[in-house]
Parts: sequence; structure tokens; C-alpha cells
Amino acid sequence: MEFIQGYYRTWVGTAAEITDVTTLNLRISDIYICSDSNIVYRWSGTAWVDWSAAYQALLISGTNIKTINGVSILGIGNIETEGDTDEKVKYDVNDPMAGYIADKFVAGTNISLAEGAGEDENKLVINVTGGGGLGYTIQMSSVAAATASMTDSTTYYFSESLSGFNTSGDLFLDYYVPKTGTITQVSGNMMVRGTKATTENVTLRISVNGTPTTIKSDLTMENVNNSFLVTGLSIAVTQGQYVQLVVVTPAWATNPTNVYPRCILYIE
Repeated sequence: MEFIQGYYRTWVGTAAEITDVTTLNLRISDIYICSDSNIVYRWSGTAWVDWSAAYQALLISGTNIKTINGVSILGIGNIETEGDTDEKVKYDVNDPMAGYIADKFVAGTNISLAEGAGEDENKLVINVTGGGGLGYTIQMSSVAAATASMTDSTTYYFSESLSGFNTSGDLFLDYYVPKTGTITQVSGNMMVRGTKATTENVTLRISVNGTPTTIKSDLTMENVNNSFLVTGLSIAVTQGQYVQLVVVTPAWATNPTNVYPRCILYIE
């Protein structure tokens, strides 16, 4: 049992020890604090009266007053703590920028960043807003044309490599679009393994279900490799439609022979 001299004479002890205090020469307003029950009693002159509602209970670290990082806050002095500044989310230990995680990201091309709502509240939502290299390709060529000589002012149709090419567009093997999208780029090569043509221009078209769109009108076949790349296209295609490469020849002074056409469609 402990005696504390203050404005009120105060004893601190167990409930069993209160009888020992009662034998002393008590004065009105003497205080007894039961350490095992936190009940505060005040001497009325004849008996101990529960005074808990009017008296600050004995503070016991970790019992009725919290600790800080396991350290009692009772007593005099100061407790130094770290992390008083809300740093929210750091990129790494060298990140000097305060802010929430949404402020740490920069949206790239065709990407959007937004704070979620509803079920996505408190989440960062990342969406693809358009193109940006998420498409697929269709490759068209014709090995059957290898020994052919292309004639003047004629329209030729190519698709699947084994179907060859003809001038009617009625190929027995065509490439069919597997997924709806947009043709945005066409690349390829009109390889000449035999006689090379003179410098007159060839016109290239992409035909979708028999409807052609001109993509290039200044290709020549004067070299072995006559490659081409056309970007910025917007030719809509629907799943199940067939596509063909259409070549419209000029009136050559010298016609090319042993031609290997090859074409790659990029679809987003």
C-alpha cells in the first residue's frame, strides 16, 4: 500500500488493504484508490463512499490509458515520435513529392487514369482509351504468282498465299477478319524476282467484302524489293468479312515478271 500526500491525503492499495487504512485517524475527504478495481473511495467521516464518478481514476499504463509504440506516457518529460508528417505514399525513399498515389502516375498515350467510384472507390482505375499497339495483324501474300508476268492496266486480287491471284476478285481462299476493328496501317513488299518493271506507278487498294479503298498510288516495281508502309488509315472491318490486297497496274514500258506480293494489315 502506498501513501500520497497532496491536497487530499490519498492511499493506493488493494481492496483487502482498505481495512488497514480504516484503523488510522482518518479525516473527511481522505481518499483511497483500489488498484485492483480502479474504484475511488472518499472518507465521509464514518465510512468509505464510492467517489469514482467524481474523481479521476488511477491511470495505469496499458490498462486505462494507451501507450505509444509500447512506451508508457505516464510521468514527466517528452516522448519523441517519428512520422508526424503525413507522407501518404512515397515512390521510393528519395521521393520528395507529397501526395496521394493518383498523383504519382502519368497517363501515357491512349491511357486514362481516374479515381474509382462505387465498388472501385479508393482505387486507381486504369483504362485503355484507344489504339496504342493493342491490335493484331493479317498477312496476305501469293507464292502462286511467282512465275507470273503482270500485264498492263489490269486489276489483280491477292489474299491467302495459296489462292494465287486473278483479275476477277473471286479467290477460292480468302482471309476472313477474326475480330471487329479498324485497319490503321498496311505494310508490304512487291518483290520482283525476274524482270524489273519500268518506273510507272502502281496503285494499291485494300478491299473489304468487295469494296476497295485506295491506300497508295505511287508505288513502282523497278527494284527487286519494292516495299511500302501506309499509316494513318481508318478502314472499318467486321468479324467474318473477307479482305484482299488489290493491285492496279499501269501501262508499263517493261512489265515485271516473277512477282511475289506480300502485305500485312494491322487492325486495332
